[in-house]
Amino acid sequence: MLALACGEGSSRLAVTDVASSTGASGGSLGMGGAGSVQATDASTAASGGAGPVEPLGETRVTVVNGVVDEPATRLCFLPYPAGPSGTEQVWPSADGLPFARAASLDLTKDVPPSTDVEVRVVAGTKSAIAGKSCAALVDAPGVRTRSVGVLPAGALSSGRSVLLVTHGCMGGAGHTDPLESLVCGTGYTNDAPNAALAAGYLSRLASPDKVPMQFVHAVAAMSTGPLALAPGVENASPSVVVSEWSLGAILPYPPYLERSRVDLVDVGEATLHIGPGSPAVVKLGEALTNGGLAESDVVDGEGLAFVALGAMPNIPKGAWWSALTVTAVAILP
Repeated sequence: MLALACGEGSSRLAVTDVASSTGASGGSLGMGGAGSVQATDASTAASGGAGPVEPLGETRVTVVNGVVDEPATRLCFLPYPAGPSGTEQVWPSADGLPFARAASLDLTKDVPPSTDVEVRVVAGTKSAIAGKSCAALVDAPGVRTRSVGVLPAGALSSGRSVLLVTHGCMGGAGHTDPLESLVCGTGYTNDAPNAALAAGYLSRLASPDKVPMQFVHAVAAMSTGPLALAPGVENASPSVVVSEWSLGAILPYPPYLERSRVDLVDVGEATLHIGPGSPAVVKLGEALTNGGLAESDVVDGEGLAFVALGAMPNIPKGAWWSALTVTAVAILP
């Protein structure tokens, strides 16, 4: 069984291996295959039942595309276990969602109502995908699909801010290189793709005089590593935010509440330091741009999540893959 938890060190979907109709299999922290999930509230997930109580509100679902070896991918949201009816279309469109970009689901039309939902990743050219239903795309020439898990109906009506992040690689002809395990993750080959889904609840806990921040690990090639934050001022020393940051984790919980907007000084020049050894350094300004946000969106009392995607830190962009990238998303109220 998959567990959607939001406690200390989890806030993610843990996975068992379940075969799917497309041959996908689950990884230890990425959804793969047709499984089921059980929602667990953060207030009972932390400290054996004791912990802060999450405020409930409108259910909001944010999707971030972190599939490393495609310029853009699409998703199919299918009723489970019924399967596709033949009318479901790719989301957000045949153009797809570009790598490291975020978009919100419209729960009134983008996902099947009142049912568990299977998620499939679709890769291919726009011309190969346009005009075809999700059912037709499974065997379409020039198209690759992969089932990456099943979301429970309850998660999509939870009154929470839900994050879905695809990661890993879809594989295919030419997607091979001596560095591929540092790009896609251990065990990847071009004929054994490992695209997966990390999912969990973002925390809406906040402080009116601090910028609430959480950090999401979706770098399939980096099993664990620290993350630190430095304000946007010359020669600033980074402060460790998360010392053990593993794939699929949304940390810290409760959110990081150590810095106000003023404490970050020049927000665009503030930096995240990611990974062990010689960490990669990513400016917050770049992360905000990737998420379609601006420096003016960094406001005391309004939460942000920073999602790390792409290849292992300090592996340069390749012919068919993207380098480490960070995308900022608003923890929607």
